[in-house]
Order: sequence, then C-alpha cells, then structure tokens
Amino acid sequence: MKCRAQQAPVCMCILIILSAVSIKSTQGPYRLHLVITLLLSLLLSLLLGVCSAESNANTLDLSKVQDTPPQLQLAKIYQSDIQIEDYLVSEKLDGVRGVWTGTKLVTRKGNAIDAPVWFIAQLPKGVCVEGELWRKRDDFETISALVRTKQQTEHTQALWKQVKLMLFDAPCIDGSFEQRYEYLKQLSLGKVNIAAIEQKRVPSNDELFDWLDDVVTAGGEGLMLHKMNARYFRGRTDNIVKLKPKHDAEAKVVAYTAGKGKYQGMVGALVVELEDGKRFKIGSGITDVQRQSPPPLNSIITFEYSGVTKNGVPRFARFKRVRHLDKDD
Repeated sequence: MKCRAQQAPVCMCILIILSAVSIKSTQGPYRLHLVITLLLSLLLSLLLGVCSAESNANTLDLSKVQDTPPQLQLAKIYQSDIQIEDYLVSEKLDGVRGVWTGTKLVTRKGNAIDAPVWFIAQLPKGVCVEGELWRKRDDFETISALVRTKQQTEHTQALWKQVKLMLFDAPCIDGSFEQRYEYLKQLSLGKVNIAAIEQKRVPSNDELFDWLDDVVTAGGEGLMLHKMNARYFRGRTDNIVKLKPKHDAEAKVVAYTAGKGKYQGMVGALVVELEDGKRFKIGSGITDVQRQSPPPLNSIITFEYSGVTKNGVPRFARFKRVRHLDKDD
C-alpha cells in the first residue's frame, strides 16, 4: 500500500484493521511474524506523521493559489502604542500598485495594465502577487502616465525597462507574512524587473522614526509595517500599517467647484492658491456644513498634506480649518 506523508493517520488505521484480520486468521509461527510487521509499520506511520507536521509548519500552502486577486489588503495609520517587535518594516514606495493575478497585470481597481510581453514573462504563472510599479523616488507622475498608456512605443518600451514591480505581498498564498516575504525573495531571484521590497526588523519606535526621517530627507514617502505572523486579510487591517509624515501649510481660497452626487447643490472642492501662485483643489476634510457654507473667497485656510508633486503642488491635501486673522496659529 502506497500513501503520502500527509495521509499517514488514515493509512495507519487501514493497516491496523487489515493486520488484525490477518493475525486472527493466521496459525502457528506466522502469527508472530505478522505482529512484528504490524508494530514496525505503526512506528513508520508515526514517523511519517511527525515529518509531515514539521514540513507543513515551515512551508507555504500553495494549494490555495487562485488565478484572480482577492479584495486587497489595506493599511491602517500608525498608532504610538504599536508593538514594533511584531512587525517587519519597509520603505513605502511612491509608485502605482500593480496586482499580478496569475495571468494578467492589473491596477488596484482591476484595470488592465498593458505591460510589454517580456515584462510579463518574468511573473509567476498561476500565482497572485502584488507590489509597486516603481522606478525611483519622486517619480509618481511618470509611472502613472506609463501605466495608463495603451500603445507601446519605443519610448514606453525604454521606460518599462527601467521599471520594477517591487513586490510586497502574495495575496493568494496561505501563510504568515514572514513566510510570504521569503517566497517573494525566492521568486525575484535572477529577475531584472521583479524584486522584493526589503523588509527588516526595527528594535524600537525611536529607531523607526529615525529611519522615517532618513527616508523623507532622501525624497521618500514613508514606511510600511507588516505584522510578521499575520495571514493576508481582505480589507483594512492593522496587520499592515503606514507611517507617513504630515505637513501643514496655508493657502488662499480663490474659487469653488460644484458638488456632485450626494454633494449636489453644495461645494465639491475648494480651489486654493499658494503664495507662489500655484493652484490646486482640496476636497478632502470638508464637512457637510462647510460644503453648504464654505470658507469665504480670499480667506486663508490651513491644510495638511503628504509630499508634493514634481510641479511643487501638495499631494493628499486635506482641509483643516480657516485661519483667523486676529489670532496667531
């Protein structure tokens, strides 16, 4: 009888039943021989079961690989009471999130990315992985435009050769994040355009913020923290945490945009102007009451933001409050 290690308990039961029947029907010296054979077989089955348990504890379960990505894992915001020793930390790359379903490359929203055939050929067939399409720091606009391009030209082909899919997870693989990270490192070996984002342990929150300062000073966006023993979770979870600096600035309200949908008849966004004349819109952080009665034109508002675009316009701007001219902030 041939059986795999994972089936050792089943094989053991069958072997006991068959051997018991054989012993009962056997006469003379052959009975002792069957008893010894049974004992040896039971010992072998037990050893196979132990080996199987140890093997399963140290390897990923690839039987759950899917051809389509699940709802993606979304990060929460860093909180000061986090247990940093439970996490692996990496730089948060300012790229475009790319999800490889096992057969095609898509954006976070599921839109197809027309990457060159030679780029796609480096990705694993049948295994879903995700990462940041990235070239260098402070280069989001270039990558975003490239991802939206539907026709390949010599110029786009040249740009794709500079792009890497920086892998940070494998949604369709069962196992802890630490195990999935080891898988991504092995997967990227020898690949030109595929790499695993380096993850490392950080001893304390003080050292975490020292690293954050270094990343931001060098033009980076922030840090990502992945809980080492966590399995992939569909939706927002503290298994993955983002840490980004926030900056406050002021701007003058120069116009409004009309609201749509549930904001019909109200203000959709504030059009604001910086001291250097750059204009942009702020739609986040505004309450329904403020949309009905927005800050007056020419008033000064305070907003928070994370990073700036290549043109010097604040990114991820969020309204905070109207500055009172008779009060120092």
